[in-house]
Amino acid sequence: SIIKRMYDSRFGKKDGCIFQADLSQIELRLLAAACGDPLMVDAYRRGIDLHSLTTSRVFKIPYEHFEKKYMAGLQEIGKDKEAKELDRKRKIGKTTNFLTGYGGGPFGLQTSLAEGGVYLDMAECEYIVEALFDTYPCLRKHIAYYKRFIMDNGCAVSLFGRVRWFDEVRSDDQQAVSKALRAGFNHLIQASASDLMILACSAVDGLMKRAGLESILTSTVHDSMVIDARRSELPQVYSIVDEVTNNLPDVVSSMVDLDQFDNRWLYTVPLEADAECGPS
Repeated sequence: SIIKRMYDSRFGKKDGCIFQADLSQIELRLLAAACGDPLMVDAYRRGIDLHSLTTSRVFKIPYEHFEKKYMAGLQEIGKDKEAKELDRKRKIGKTTNFLTGYGGGPFGLQTSLAEGGVYLDMAECEYIVEALFDTYPCLRKHIAYYKRFIMDNGCAVSLFGRVRWFDEVRSDDQQAVSKALRAGFNHLIQASASDLMILACSAVDGLMKRAGLESILTSTVHDSMVIDARRSELPQVYSIVDEVTNNLPDVVSSMVDLDQFDNRWLYTVPLEADAECGPS
């Protein structure tokens, strides 16, 4: 159909492919950099999976039990039920990481999990959120500090200085105030991630054009950039994207005058990317 052809390479099935580069867990990495929690920062520096770490701490289960090889081993010996329960718990931990990092609470956690087919009562959600904050105390302090900043100034500011105003925090409607505070904290992470992606795309596009490539950076999808590539140019495309996305602090510092900001957060945790390509 016409719609399906929109997602194929303009260079044809024989000569073209779709290349995608994904900034790995960029929101959570920026959250770790913003709050500076030692355990979060150390996890990313050592290559520890933050979702499994959070789940391990919340449910008091060894970290190794959430590794794929351990769960695969359970399935091999017929313990599918145990493997599925571990996977379910990791899903809870992952959802809690993302939701709490964006300023959400127990109710938001309950709603998000229910949408994914995991049903917990409010007391369980309250316990999980509290356990996460006990695990990462600097995150708790940072969220409280930043929400106070929004209340005092009526705006939120990203790590790159992008400002978003929230007049609702002056409202007498507490529901409107709470919604604005969540959106404001979300701005800190999402706007910063968006700016990083814009800078990465600009750098990749410039380098591909300078190299005289016919491959085209066509769009972004959340934290991924999508390139319509000629197959013959794939090694060059990969090299350029890898150079940019796995050296983002230096790339950003070369593109933007950050002297007016404290840019140490760029180097707090490693910023990494994954890449894949296929026919469509």
